[in-house]
Amino acid sequence: EELLTFTSGLSEAGSVRDSFQNQTSLVDVLNATIYSADGRGFFEYLPTNHILARIIFKVSGQTPVEVASDAFAAMGLVQGTDFTWDAFGGVSGSAFGLHYTPRALAKLGLLYLQQGLAAPDVRIVSKEWVTASTTNKLDPDDKPDNNAPLDGYGYQWYIGENKYMAIGGGGQ
Repeated sequence: EELLTFTSGLSEAGSVRDSFQNQTSLVDVLNATIYSADGRGFFEYLPTNHILARIIFKVSGQTPVEVASDAFAAMGLVQGTDFTWDAFGGVSGSAFGLHYTPRALAKLGLLYLQQGLAAPDVRIVSKEWVTASTTNKLDPDDKPDNNAPLDGYGYQWYIGENKYMAIGGGGQ
């Protein structure tokens, strides 16, 4: 939960953007961060690490794009046409690198508006996850530090009054 909400106490260890291809293990990715127990529980956007991707790979033996392939297919999304996913050290990224077309983003938005249903009888995400991931997890006094136009953060979603949205840079 702390990794999903950027409240783990981890922060960027300098500028590591040039070293992504050298991050070939979870240890490499974690070594590109600094941990502060005092920062735990407070929002600190960590854009330059692929911790979640490496955890997914270590636990499942699959890259994030492989894990997501069935869900994307159920939404009618085709890799190379509707999205591309950059790899860093051989594993698709989780900090950035997933590039969608407007059509694919609309389908993702529709998936969430339909409470996790890709079609009337095709559930990709549980209703509970949709609700949990789009609910603010930050303390009311802890505002996202990256000038986002909203007031909170869920599980990889920016949260505002009666709304949530994904904000990405560089084509995300």
